[in-house]
Amino acid sequence: MAESLQYLIDSLSVSPKSERRQLHLSHPDAKVLKEKDIVMAALCVLREKCEISRNDPGDHALIFSLEGEATLYISDSPRKRIPIKPGHLVILPAHNRHKYVMEGKEWKVILFYLADTYSWRLIRDSKPHVRLALAQNELKAALEGFLSETLRNEKRSSQAIQHYSELILLNLDRELDMEESNSSQEMKHHLYQLWGSVSADLAHNWTVSEMAGKIGISSQHFYKVSARYCGYKPVEMVARLRMQQAQEYLIGTDYMVKSIARLVGYSDSFGFSAAFKRHTGCSPKQFREKYHQQCAQKHKQENEDGWY
Repeated sequence: MAESLQYLIDSLSVSPKSERRQLHLSHPDAKVLKEKDIVMAALCVLREKCEISRNDPGDHALIFSLEGEATLYISDSPRKRIPIKPGHLVILPAHNRHKYVMEGKEWKVILFYLADTYSWRLIRDSKPHVRLALAQNELKAALEGFLSETLRNEKRSSQAIQHYSELILLNLDRELDMEESNSSQEMKHHLYQLWGSVSADLAHNWTVSEMAGKIGISSQHFYKVSARYCGYKPVEMVARLRMQQAQEYLIGTDYMVKSIARLVGYSDSFGFSAAFKRHTGCSPKQFREKYHQQCAQKHKQENEDGWY
């Protein structure tokens, strides 16, 4: 279990007696989970020891504590330790340093890693925290059903897996909707619709006044609500969406860099490459090469662990 998670985690100390039943997201009938940018989903039984730390995670993590207890650390100060008990949900947004340590001899959890994409935009606004879970029983049942159906060679298993996949998404959305406050819900709805429109046409030369007009507010107010609810000013948000889509093109296609630049709204590859490097710390070519190297290493580890 330990080695197969190494590509997602900076520091990992888990007993070999621990168990992990991971959903096979590559299954053709689990397409909706893959499309929703779920990186990993698993039912885990952690035994004897478990200490996991992530310094600058690129993905969000959700931990549903079913049985047993643990402690969450979100800074170097011991005063920041937060107890994790049965029935708790731990929400760990991407790019927030954290560590969690199991207390006792056994801890049963549901673990999700979610890509830091527009699909999970609600998590970006939060900080690492622990609260009561509201749909963990439904999630556990859906995961158990999914895993059971993948072992069957029946005609109806395909339909059942699709059904359980949709239930997993429904209950994740239900759980995370509880993070919304009533006062901000309407404005967030308008903003997310706007960013959806922007994402669908990144080649367009979006201006602040045009975007503000689409949701019926002034440019000045648009700056405020975008920063407050999305964590980025309008121009920063457009750039972020362009860089995210560029990364998808780089890892999912063999398009040339100059073609990707045009698709995401840059007139030339030089300006695009400079912006991409500011955003990711590496050039588009280096990003593509690094991703393929990580994939090769991941598949090698999975084969060594016997997952396939």
